[in-house]
Amino acid sequence: MPIKVRKIQATPPPDVNYIITNLSHELTLLNYKNYPIRTTDPYKKRCTFYFRSSTDKRLIGGFVTLITFKKQWVTQKQILYKFKHLKKAFVSLVFKHCVEEGWFIAQPTNSNNNINCYQVCDMMLESAAEYYNFCKSSRNELQFII
Repeated sequence: MPIKVRKIQATPPPDVNYIITNLSHELTLLNYKNYPIRTTDPYKKRCTFYFRSSTDKRLIGGFVTLITFKKQWVTQKQILYKFKHLKKAFVSLVFKHCVEEGWFIAQPTNSNNNINCYQVCDMMLESAAEYYNFCKSSRNELQFII
């Protein structure tokens, strides 16, 4: 009985322009702490300092902002499921601080009043839009070519 042999198609190399664009975005994101804080509002400034203090806090803040832009709510459990390296106590503390400061809005879930779901406040949505517009000019891949 003859054995069927399948030819394996080689994957074409990626377009170098996509690699350059991807790396320039990554470098821009990794450089976030070096961007100037562009506000004089103490509320917004405190929020910025808080989320710049740790990449894990920034990860949580960014994810909750993303979910809010999608007009959805998120629970702490969903954060722990999505980012497995985070510890429950740390996530709980970040959410507690953010709710106390007014950066996150907490609302009891429909299934259990003891479990909250969260969104960010309007100020964080505005800050995310401002940050995007500011960084958009930094995403020019040509500035990273030596």
